[in-house]
Amino acid sequence: MNKILIQLIRLVILNFIFLSVLLVYLNNKHEFKPVVKLPTQNIITPTIQLPTQSKPDINPTEPTTKVEVPSPLPTPTPDLFAELSKHNTQSDCWMSINGHLYNFTPFFGQHPGGDSTLSKYCGADATSAYNTKDKAPGKPHSQSANELLQQYLIQ
Repeated sequence: MNKILIQLIRLVILNFIFLSVLLVYLNNKHEFKPVVKLPTQNIITPTIQLPTQSKPDINPTEPTTKVEVPSPLPTPTPDLFAELSKHNTQSDCWMSINGHLYNFTPFFGQHPGGDSTLSKYCGADATSAYNTKDKAPGKPHSQSANELLQQYLIQ
């Protein structure tokens, strides 16, 4: 009988500890609000008196010095269109078409019109050439060519 009673007491204590830890966890993590409200009357709360600090004397007629801290300068975005003319070879070929920049370097060897058609516009605006296929009368590129163009878009 004593052994059973001791085991029962241990079980009750372990359950109490487990529930206490669980309640603390829930209270911290999920802002647990207990259902039972404890009465707040007749509870003595200690009052602590902290020493007060006196405010410094400020003379309103004296000018105050305001220090402005400069904000960090934004990182300038590079003007890639200014770089266009530097990319004027088959091994480094950029073109401007309809206000966008494209890097056609990897496209050499794949253009149906040949590499010479591409290379003469490296480092330059090729809008007119692209929109007319560099022919008179002009003939626009196909939809698949327009979709392929997006693979080489820089800006």
